[in-house]
Amino acid sequence: MAFRLVVAALAAGYWAWWFFPSASRLHLEDRVADILEQATSWELLSLTARHPVAMQERIDALEKGDPMPDGLFRWRTVLGRATVTDDATRRTLTRSFNRACRGWNHWSVFCWGPRHAIRASLTTGESVDLLISFECLKYRAYSRSGERIAEGTFGNGSSVVFDRAYRSLGLVVEEP
Repeated sequence: MAFRLVVAALAAGYWAWWFFPSASRLHLEDRVADILEQATSWELLSLTARHPVAMQERIDALEKGDPMPDGLFRWRTVLGRATVTDDATRRTLTRSFNRACRGWNHWSVFCWGPRHAIRASLTTGESVDLLISFECLKYRAYSRSGERIAEGTFGNGSSVVFDRAYRSLGLVVEEP
């Protein structure tokens, strides 16, 4: 009986979140897309899906204020990185990501294995690190300070565009 009550409470909470979203949750993709569109510096990164550093070591490093170790990006091993200078490629990736996010929402709790990432920086010093998990159809965006500024789900289709861009820049993406 207790299990049924817990399941019912979780279902009710998810229903309320889905049908009565906050205004900020509806526009998070726009905020990230704006930074991606206005960025003066773009870098694509290919990542391993697994964390090479144990959770407690990451927590200890963050508490001490230690910088991110070399070769890691948001605590994931970097397989390759490339600067994107072509405006057409930037626009294509931004539009593909934005189009995939529009009107899409699904529930995926335990899945998270980003293998693609974008670091976009503005001349004002503001930047966004966007981690993308095409396997789980989820993304997370972080500010320069490390604060999570957006997260969500998206639909299929944009992985083809991203994979094409990665291959053209000589980046290899780890298979799931």
